Amino acid sequence: MPKPIFPAASDLILPQFSACVTAAKYPGATTTRAAADSAYTAFENRFRGSREEIRERLSAYAERFESSGPVVDLGCGTGISTRLFATTGHPVIGIDPNADMLATARGEGAQDYRVGTSEHTGLPDACADLIIAAQAFHWFHLDRTFAEVERIGTARSACVAFWN
Repeated sequence: MPKPIFPAASDLILPQFSACVTAAKYPGATTTRAAADSAYTAFENRFRGSREEIRERLSAYAERFESSGPVVDLGCGTGISTRLFATTGHPVIGIDPNADMLATARGEGAQDYRVGTSEHTGLPDACADLIIAAQAFHWFHLDRTFAEVERIGTARSACVAFWN
């Protein structure tokens, strides 16, 4: 029998991440939110590549944005795409519900990072020219997210989801 091309799923999932996902599905579980956040950060760091590799993949997106208005990065995580868009001169606000990932983001750069979700950003109406979701869109509840995007966007806004 030929050797599989892809590694076994058990080799790809960090045990603590698996336990946190299970705990999130079952309200009586004992894993804390902080443990789940920390495990997800470790999972992301292991499988997405180095920060430089991610930055290179994302730079093509940032270079195409021509407006000078604010950018909102939904599900910003550790702020990789947030900081990249900021290097193009745009004011950028990173939104994420994961406190551990936001702590990492704040440690990496002085952008405006806020706790929130794609459904409830806490931002004012019509405040963003571009709303992005890099590597996070699949986690969003789409109807509620699109309602929030419409609320925080302007008449000329664009919403872009991409994966790197």
